[in-house]
Amino acid sequence: MAHMMKHTKAACGHMFAHYDRTANNISNENIDRTKTHMNYNLAANQTKRQGDFVKQRCSEVRCQNRKDVNVMVSWVATVPKGLPDDEHELFLRTSYDFLRERYGDENVVSAYVHMDESMPHLHFAFVPVTEDTRRGDYKVSAKEVISRRELQVFHQDLDKRMTEVFGRDIGILNEATKSGNKEVAELKLLNRNIILKKINIHISEAKKELDKVKSEIQAERAQKADLERKIGPLKEEFDKLLDECDIALNETLYEKFVEQPEIKPMWESYRECQRDIYWPNMLNMVEFIDGDDYQPYTPVSDYYDGDIGDSIFARREAAIRNLDKGFEH
Repeated sequence: MAHMMKHTKAACGHMFAHYDRTANNISNENIDRTKTHMNYNLAANQTKRQGDFVKQRCSEVRCQNRKDVNVMVSWVATVPKGLPDDEHELFLRTSYDFLRERYGDENVVSAYVHMDESMPHLHFAFVPVTEDTRRGDYKVSAKEVISRRELQVFHQDLDKRMTEVFGRDIGILNEATKSGNKEVAELKLLNRNIILKKINIHISEAKKELDKVKSEIQAERAQKADLERKIGPLKEEFDKLLDECDIALNETLYEKFVEQPEIKPMWESYRECQRDIYWPNMLNMVEFIDGDDYQPYTPVSDYYDGDIGDSIFARREAAIRNLDKGFEH
């Protein structure tokens, strides 16, 4: 809702140019130059240039002459989301009154309202002057003015003032402010931690999903291996049955073929020739042939009586020819 920044002398010039929009090149891309003319300064009673006022106010009190001394503090109060447009000006005016009363009207550098960015907001800048009770005078001390205690109670006090003015809770306190205000660096760190927490949640969910997928894959692999173990014997049995079926089918077809009327006489003639003539005479021929007289690749009929050999082979070949003709039919 509101955040605070501390500024050294060297940093003030950049902030002044941002407040009054006098800088030629402003890096903030959210600025709508067509609305810049709508910006205004609530601290109209402070007529000096911002830099001159800071220098004068620091000279009126005790201020250490060191580069690291924060000579100015600024609060940025942004209109709460959901607040009606016709109540924006009341919020900004109430914030200004709350801040000048809290840090002293005599210390206010400027109070520019920016209407040319995404949300209307107030830049309240002041010199952090506090009483030095030990020495009995006043000094510039951002550390004492914006103490840890101040950061803890700031938003609670602002919320109380807004509730009194608006008559309702307008959403000053949130996760970033209810436990005390934080400096810009702390807010950035808080936002970064929130983002990292969300990322870690997404990573954790993704890991769980990945583990689930891995478990499913392992289960499927185990199931596949189990099925392969079971299928192995079944496949062997199936192949065996298939071979038996092929044999049985071939035998059945063969028996049906040779039993046909036009084939059966030729088949019986062939078997008779084989059984009664060819194989008995072949055995006798083997016994007849003298091992010393045998020559490789010599027709067996050359070792047998010509008439007998011709008769044996002629009858066998005639039977085969008849059977072949039957097959051709």
